[in-house]
Amino acid sequence: AELCEHFAIEDRIMLKLNEAMLVRHSTWSSDMEKLWEELANARSPAGLLMAKIRQMAEGTFVGKVQAPKEVQRIIDKYHLDKDARTKLTGFICSRKESMEGDLFEIEKRLDNCGNPS
Repeated sequence: AELCEHFAIEDRIMLKLNEAMLVRHSTWSSDMEKLWEELANARSPAGLLMAKIRQMAEGTFVGKVQAPKEVQRIIDKYHLDKDARTKLTGFICSRKESMEGDLFEIEKRLDNCGNPS
């Protein structure tokens, strides 16, 4: 309720969020932390929240997580800013089965980039 009140989210979306979070006991705090972080930067918090609720239903939403060792190495090597770190970590953690190949491709592109962040 606090999140929805802060971002002026209408009641019907708040109810959908509540429904989605009822089955996410083990990841509740990291999920809420991620939602606060992402909605703070959103042009349309309500629209983004609906997209995140859909991701939860599909099983593709990843809450706030610690960057895996391989991701942290890339973050440090290319001095990625907070936004890039968050997006890279979320992307990689949502694609664990292809993480090694994804990281290889991302690093290849970052090598040729003047300003990675």
